[in-house]
Amino acid sequence: MTVKEVLKSSFVGLGVACLIFILVGLVFDWVNQGELVFASYAFSKMALGSLVIGLGFGLPSVVYENDRLSMGMQSLIHMGTGCLVMVGVFIWEGWLPQGHGLLMGLAVLAGAVLIAGLIWYGFYKENLKQAQALNKGIQAKRMAK
Repeated sequence: MTVKEVLKSSFVGLGVACLIFILVGLVFDWVNQGELVFASYAFSKMALGSLVIGLGFGLPSVVYENDRLSMGMQSLIHMGTGCLVMVGVFIWEGWLPQGHGLLMGLAVLAGAVLIAGLIWYGFYKENLKQAQALNKGIQAKRMAK
């Protein structure tokens, strides 16, 4: 794996995290009718937490460059690491609802993991589509010979 691959994975993870951070911020701003108030560097802490989550998912995605591991093991390493980082940030940031019981906290975490899984699935489908197109191109060149 090269530095370029690591940087690409990192920037993709950071980009997705920033997009989600902005979208969630827009929803919260709308729900609170434009009355979001941040004190004690709350915005900075949330933005930093989002970036850490982005790196938590982005950096381990380089595991897909290792052809010796099965797709299942690659996915487990990538998503397991990303989800552990995400849960840690959720706890550190206080993003789990307080005073609403354990079930509500687990529901929030389950929702976050579901969103992460959907994003993974989108990337998986796109990469599969690209691999199939490459394989068709290679087959066409072989047939032409």
